[in-house]
Amino acid sequence: MLFMFLAKKCISTPTRNNITDQEALLALKAAITYDPQNLLKSNWATNTSFCNWVGITCSNRRERVTELNISGMGLVGTIPPQLGNLSFLWLIDVRDNHFHGYIPLSTIPHGIFNMSSLVAIGFTYNSIYGNLPENICDNIPNLVYLQLSANLLSGQIPSRIWKCRKLQSISLSSNFFVGEIPEEVGYLPLLRILLLGGNNFTGHVPQSIFNMNSIQNIDFSFNSLSGTIPPNVVNVPNLQHLMLQYNNLTGHIPASVFNISTLVRISLDGNSLSGFLPKTIRNLRALQVLFLQGNFLRNDPSSPELDFFTSLANCRALIKLHLEDNLFSGILPQSIGNLTRNLSDLDMDNNKLVGNIPSELGNLSGLISLSLKGNNLSGAIPATVARLGNLQLLDLSSNNLNGSIPTDLCYARRLSEVNLRENQLSGALPHCIGLLNSLRILVLDSNALSASIPLSLWGLKDLLVLTLSFNSLNGSLPPQVGQMAALSQLNLSGNHLFGDIPSTLGNLMGLQTLYLSNNRFQGAIPESFGNLKDLTALDLSYNNLSGKIPKSLEGLVTLKYFNVSFNELEGEIPSAGSFANFTAGSFISNKALCGPPRLQVPPCSSDSHSHSKTTKSILLRFVLPPVASLVLIVSFLLLLRLMYMFCSSEYGLDGVVSKMTDVYSFGIMLMEIFTRRKPTDEMFDGGMSLIRWVKDSVPSSITNIADFQLLNRDQHGWSVNEENCLVSIMELAIQCTHELPEERSNMVEILARLKKINVVFLGNCGIAY
Repeated sequence: MLFMFLAKKCISTPTRNNITDQEALLALKAAITYDPQNLLKSNWATNTSFCNWVGITCSNRRERVTELNISGMGLVGTIPPQLGNLSFLWLIDVRDNHFHGYIPLSTIPHGIFNMSSLVAIGFTYNSIYGNLPENICDNIPNLVYLQLSANLLSGQIPSRIWKCRKLQSISLSSNFFVGEIPEEVGYLPLLRILLLGGNNFTGHVPQSIFNMNSIQNIDFSFNSLSGTIPPNVVNVPNLQHLMLQYNNLTGHIPASVFNISTLVRISLDGNSLSGFLPKTIRNLRALQVLFLQGNFLRNDPSSPELDFFTSLANCRALIKLHLEDNLFSGILPQSIGNLTRNLSDLDMDNNKLVGNIPSELGNLSGLISLSLKGNNLSGAIPATVARLGNLQLLDLSSNNLNGSIPTDLCYARRLSEVNLRENQLSGALPHCIGLLNSLRILVLDSNALSASIPLSLWGLKDLLVLTLSFNSLNGSLPPQVGQMAALSQLNLSGNHLFGDIPSTLGNLMGLQTLYLSNNRFQGAIPESFGNLKDLTALDLSYNNLSGKIPKSLEGLVTLKYFNVSFNELEGEIPSAGSFANFTAGSFISNKALCGPPRLQVPPCSSDSHSHSKTTKSILLRFVLPPVASLVLIVSFLLLLRLMYMFCSSEYGLDGVVSKMTDVYSFGIMLMEIFTRRKPTDEMFDGGMSLIRWVKDSVPSSITNIADFQLLNRDQHGWSVNEENCLVSIMELAIQCTHELPEERSNMVEILARLKKINVVFLGNCGIAY
């Protein structure tokens, strides 16, 4: 784009007048340590004229080098100072190579900046380091193009750069420049392109930049600029690209910006800008990209709707609109359907939108990505999504949408990612979803979906992620689940699925996470799970699984999380491989598991019966109530028994409890047991954690997080006594999980508090302890 210089090559042999040119080029050849295509090694030979060498152009009238263009050859080496002897050179282009190493005086060779004939310098995409000399323009008054992006340059931009009066393009992005952007840059009368993004510039955006009639492209992105955008952005009639994203800018976007009709791209995202979008945004008729995400922008508070969409409808060239992570509130207007059909991306994630999704969105037939997650939208998903034939990504997660998933969605045949998690969607999964062969990610967890999973879904052989957890899906898993050869993540936890776990799951060789917890699966854990060599997480807890834990699982060396608690498993717990790292929480409440003492299970030895009898007598004393008919009490106290089991191996014959038990893990286990949640649940994959979730709910919202399976089937709510018990247990769990170890209770204190909770609970139930 920048180096459109043509000259004919001379065909001649070196003479006394041009021998210095040949020597300079041979010095460069000698400085090349790696030439992957052998272009210079085989072509730059002294028995032919250097004017015929690849990458060399000579002048017509004399045998002198005018252009050196060896860009994109993959060369490794250094830039020798002898290049400064090419006194007729007007173009040096070594872009897209791997030039590096010691440069004279740790800078780009001073000789280069003494070449008065130079018009274009291109060093982009190398590893050149050092500073720009302060007198950079003293001896190269004809310089037009300065391209040094993507190197290791540092220091400041010389304030005397204004002396290069013919400069049209400055590209210094992706380096390590520091300091302020000098006002003098704005004094260059012909400058069209100024690219300074990806450095460490500080200070303010220079006002002088916006007084340049010639400027077309400004990129100051990814720096540490602060302050406001200069208010009078009026003298830039040719500006097309304004990119100030990811700085520390504050204040309002100047109204004058929206009067620059030539603007093609505005990127102000990732700052702290405030205010709202004016109606004058309609003047941006050439605008293609508007990135304003990650600020504090809001809509005009005088209107309940986002009226700026009406103005944006006048921007008929608009392709990408990103307004996510702001403070926009109110209702999406029907006028959103009047936006240009050219619009491919519409993103308003994480704002404060309310009301229904307007059916007029279906008019935007060019949409490829539609994301409205993290708002308070309600109502049904409009059937007009069927018109979005080009749609590839649909994310409406974390809203309050209700109704069923419309079958019309299946007409969007190019969909590759659908995320509807954390809504109130109900009904059955449409059978036709299994016909969306382009689908790669399907996330529908935390809704109220029911009925069985359609058989067609298991035919999506290219699906990568399937998450249906925490719904009310029922039925069994068919063998066809093993057909999903590309699947890497499968989460069906928190449903009402039953039957055996199909052994064909072991065919999913690329599976990395498998969550089947909190269902009603029965039978054995398939031996074929040992084939899942990429598996990092396996959760089968809270089911009715029986038999032994397969020894084949010891071969899963990448397995980091494993949980089979609350099942009916028996036999020896595997000890090799990743099992050496799992804790007692992975195995609690099973029928008859045995293994090492650290797992809080009986040993797999001849004295197991005696050990079990002693443990049982201790647990009976502390846990089991005399009135077995009270199902709720049994549930609570059974859980208390499991707490004691966690530290049972710390008991000696004299009944002394060790203070050294893993208090933090014990606290996490308490939270897991009484909330039926785990730290690895997907609801905790953002800023929220299990610990924070519990802290935020205690004591006022304790019943919102407690596991309702603790209740009697005939019981419809918690009694005051039960709530108080839950609060006490969760407060204890919080105490155990303080960030600083010295702030946590020790096990002696914990056992005393558990006893007290037990006594108080039984006493309030009228049961003597």
